[in-house]
Amino acid sequence: HKRTLQLRETNISLKRMNDDLDTYVYAASHDLKSPINNMEGLIAVIRDEIRAGKLPPEIILEKLDESVARVHSTISRLTDVVKLQKSPYDDIKDNDIRQLFHSVLTENAHLLEKNRATVKLETEMETLRYSTSGLKSILYNLIVNAVKYCHSERDCEVNVRFFIEKNKVCLEVTDNGIGIDLDRFGDRIFGLFKRFHSHVEGSGIGLYSIRQLIIRKGGSISVTSQPNVGSCFKVIF
Repeated sequence: HKRTLQLRETNISLKRMNDDLDTYVYAASHDLKSPINNMEGLIAVIRDEIRAGKLPPEIILEKLDESVARVHSTISRLTDVVKLQKSPYDDIKDNDIRQLFHSVLTENAHLLEKNRATVKLETEMETLRYSTSGLKSILYNLIVNAVKYCHSERDCEVNVRFFIEKNKVCLEVTDNGIGIDLDRFGDRIFGLFKRFHSHVEGSGIGLYSIRQLIIRKGGSISVTSQPNVGSCFKVIF
């Protein structure tokens, strides 16, 4: 009986991985068309310039670099998707919440400064027993998303709060950004490669990846949001 359950869980895991990879192949093939077409066009221009005895303008080389970077980014996402299925996040220990929080802010100091962002921490506990890489990934993605999707007409304010609710450790990350129309996108917000604001750079894998991790560890994640007001992501560990 135990063996049957293990096989069933393995099959479910393999099906999930195959579904994710199918989604990736479709998304990647679409994402790769544009930069590859750009590169083909730019190379043709460079070839014409060289034939005419001229050096190609710097702007053409810069655009070629941008297209190459987009190709690299798209391909690297395949690695991320595969790692999500394989990584056990088994580096469990008592994590210093404040230390992890400040390390995320330090690593994103330029982004915070660029968006005039203030990120505050309030916590009812000093440590949390969890996967270190997993907890940092959760904090990183939720904080960076909150800062990236800031509102252009006001300074960005993000509040991070750890607290106990019904004997469970919870995390809330609340912002005053542009928000999400949950009536339109609520059922897809944690989907692979789903993005709802095209003007903000991103891969569309962040929320998907942390949801996979949180669920794998027996928790849950939800969101409340109002367009032009802000969003609140809640994690129950």
